[in-house]
Amino acid sequence: MKEKKNVKCTGKRGKKLWNIAIPYFFNVDDCNFAHQYEWGLMGCFPNVDAKYTTLWFGETFCFASVNCYALISGYVMYNHKATAGKLLNMWGQVFSISALIGLYFIIFKDANIPADKISDAFRPLTRSQYWYFTAYFGMYIIIPILNGAINWMEKELHKKVCVLIFIFFTIMPIAFKNDFFRTGNGSSTFWISLMYIVGSYFGKYEVSGKKFKPLLCGLYGLICAVVLTVIVVVYSYNKGVETGYVTGQFDHLFYTNPLVVLESVFLLMCFSQLKFNSKKVKTVIKWFASSSFSVYLIHVQPIIFDFRFNGKFTFLSQFNAFIMAIEVVLFAILIYIACTVADKIRLLLFKYLHINDCLTIMGNKLDRLFTFVLSKI
Repeated sequence: MKEKKNVKCTGKRGKKLWNIAIPYFFNVDDCNFAHQYEWGLMGCFPNVDAKYTTLWFGETFCFASVNCYALISGYVMYNHKATAGKLLNMWGQVFSISALIGLYFIIFKDANIPADKISDAFRPLTRSQYWYFTAYFGMYIIIPILNGAINWMEKELHKKVCVLIFIFFTIMPIAFKNDFFRTGNGSSTFWISLMYIVGSYFGKYEVSGKKFKPLLCGLYGLICAVVLTVIVVVYSYNKGVETGYVTGQFDHLFYTNPLVVLESVFLLMCFSQLKFNSKKVKTVIKWFASSSFSVYLIHVQPIIFDFRFNGKFTFLSQFNAFIMAIEVVLFAILIYIACTVADKIRLLLFKYLHINDCLTIMGNKLDRLFTFVLSKI
């Protein structure tokens, strides 16, 4: 039987997924400020109760956002050309945001912020200020190799590779309590690359297609988060809770957890099918989507995360579980909006100074240089 021709999703379908899903996943990630054990809301509940369970549901749901970004990258970029220009623009975005935050605290001194934290802000990549960007940066470098392999594979082989990834890199580590293949429990270039390969399968063959309804896929993803929450809460109840920590922490709440991976895939399938007919809604989504990565860079920048969010939201623990959950989401939305506005100001400054244009020119020159060097090898 003749295999169906591959469908490219570099056009409207890929852009639609990117614009709709990315703001959602970064906004979900914003909710993490409330779940941090050391100083967040979780530390306010020494016993397993409704509030504790609600926060853990939020935590398990948030976990999918990390995998989803890598899945979407593969879904959209499997037949794109990775260029030095794009890499430089990405690095410029990271450096400028981190450096501007560092510069702000040099001008407006804060005795509570150590000098080394401020100096680290000017070396975001080498000082691992953003573990995800560092991992993603590594993956982006090898995208030409990944895309070559992805486009070489036929559908059946690609499917088998995805199944093997799930068995060997998610099920086996949790079954044997051992990170055999050094995925860093999902916090590594290796794992991000694996998720890229899985995401490319869904994009290349339109697996989400018409077989699955978006609401059904979303429901399956929600069920995965609920099941994982039940496991964590039962574990907490049996092992005890100490100042918000699960004793020894829940050993398997990692990005490589099978339930987290399944949730990520279901959410990818859900968002790949969402449609908005209103032009105004599309415009608003696109406006926020263009700054989504910047929102992540601003709100998890170590100075902001450790010295501005630290202990600021524990007052929410005084409300009941339902009100507390709503307020956590509302604060996450406010943080997202504030960070987006800050990024739009940065973009205007960059446009005025022609910084992005300079980075693009440098990137194009590097591309030509690499092409020349490779042609001589």
